Amino acid sequence: MAAAAEPVATYDHLIIGAGAAGALVAARLGEDRQRAIALLEAGGDDRRFWVPIPIGYARLVNDATVNWGYRTEPEAGLDGRRIPWPRGRLLGGSASINGLVWLRGAPEDFDGWARSGAPGWSYADVLPVFQRLERCLIPGADPRWHGFDGPMPVSAIPAPSAVARAFVAACEHLGFPRNDDFNGASLDGAGFLPLNTERGRRRTSAMTLLRPAIAAGARIDLRLDSEVRRILFDGRRACGVEIRRGDGRLEQLRCRGELI
Repeated sequence: MAAAAEPVATYDHLIIGAGAAGALVAARLGEDRQRAIALLEAGGDDRRFWVPIPIGYARLVNDATVNWGYRTEPEAGLDGRRIPWPRGRLLGGSASINGLVWLRGAPEDFDGWARSGAPGWSYADVLPVFQRLERCLIPGADPRWHGFDGPMPVSAIPAPSAVARAFVAACEHLGFPRNDDFNGASLDGAGFLPLNTERGRRRTSAMTLLRPAIAAGARIDLRLDSEVRRILFDGRRACGVEIRRGDGRLEQLRCRGELI
């Protein structure tokens, strides 16, 4: 028989997952020093040797201690194979283990969502938000598409390899358009991808936003090794979560406001 979960604390907000979005949301909510926030992450700390080093992703995506290890369903077009689908299991989430590429997505997708009944999600609507988030460090970047005063650094690959340069040249030779800005007017074409780096180091929202917010006094209770097992309800209202700590203990956390 499983041990009963212990009631532990009550917060204004509970945020499940301290990945790219969770870390950002916690930091923004924490700007109001009156708010008590619990940020829950199933994995551990991101202060590991390979996390800030760009080439470290080659090790991290195969490390079961920081990767949930998901795989796709068998793909008919790939002879029935299941393809790895890395998802981060640590502070910073997938942004702490991925290939550091900074891509917003296709403008056509956002516009399609708006046409399908999601007002406020067209590319024209979301572009100013992307620009406020971004601190573009790429020389000559077009201000129509980029922001330069935000918290998240975006840089160019400083020295593409000879193989990468040859690949892009071959694409151009075959008639594919050259694209020097995949966050500009179009995603089409061949070129070199922008990176979420600064001075050769990975920069996640956990590093850039969350840790400074906590250091500045935001009331954020960062709970690592805390896997959410279920959401608790008061009638039809979500009012808390049950978590399992790294040592196996079950605890209940409650919230007066939003559960995110």
